[in-house]
Amino acid sequence: MENKVLVRNDLLKVDAYRFEGLVRSFPTHFHEYYTIGYMNGGNRRLICGGREYELKKGDMVLFNPRDSHACIHSGGDMFFSGINIPKRVMAELAEGITGTSLAPRFRENVFGNIEYAVCFGELHENIMSGKEKSKAEEKLTLLVSKLIEEYAVRTEAAECEDDMNRVCEYIKNNYMNRITLDRLCKFAGVSKSTLLRYFTKQMGITPYGYLESIRICEAKKLLEKRMPPAQAALATGFYDQSHFTTYFTRFMGLTPNEFRSELTNDSGRSNNEK
Repeated sequence: MENKVLVRNDLLKVDAYRFEGLVRSFPTHFHEYYTIGYMNGGNRRLICGGREYELKKGDMVLFNPRDSHACIHSGGDMFFSGINIPKRVMAELAEGITGTSLAPRFRENVFGNIEYAVCFGELHENIMSGKEKSKAEEKLTLLVSKLIEEYAVRTEAAECEDDMNRVCEYIKNNYMNRITLDRLCKFAGVSKSTLLRYFTKQMGITPYGYLESIRICEAKKLLEKRMPPAQAALATGFYDQSHFTTYFTRFMGLTPNEFRSELTNDSGRSNNEK
């Protein structure tokens, strides 16, 4: 049986979660935050950054914000632990580690490192249990420090020099409205073929796929504030709740209502953990 437990640490401002018995696949999508994860079991085929990986027990994954990726079930129930870190939190951590507040960009999406895995496991357990918060803060800083030293290659500022970044910002600022390919082409001053070719090359996802992901990200924020799914659907540009539920479930592996019921914080655990 598939199960997901999600815990928010308000002190660190990060989310920790655990997938148990996952067999479903996820289409190409991206997140607006960093994700650090560990494969506890199962096999998955990951497609990210134009590369394919066969994930197995012991592998760690590392996604930058807007890293487009797809995850396909390839054998055995997946058991996965993850931590999501907002860009502003990562930038604050980076400033304390490197002296610059520019958020790092990591070059590796999949790697194996026992030392890092142990550090991650201890941090993840601290957050999930809600105990030893001071240790969790220390371990988060230590883990990010190791990752920056080993895998950081360029800053977020450099990433923003990508030719299609203005189109991304336009989509992000107008996701609640109807956005057509013609409108994007007019905004960018390029033809449809040029927009599709370069946007997909730069972002690893089509403009419409990017729009879907932005809408889901924004819908998550509203659901976290306990907004009813029907209202969240309309507020983020979905034309009805059924359409919203279909896309949300496809991207998140949970229906909007399931996501709301699983969301908890340090003061409480989900029903699945009781």
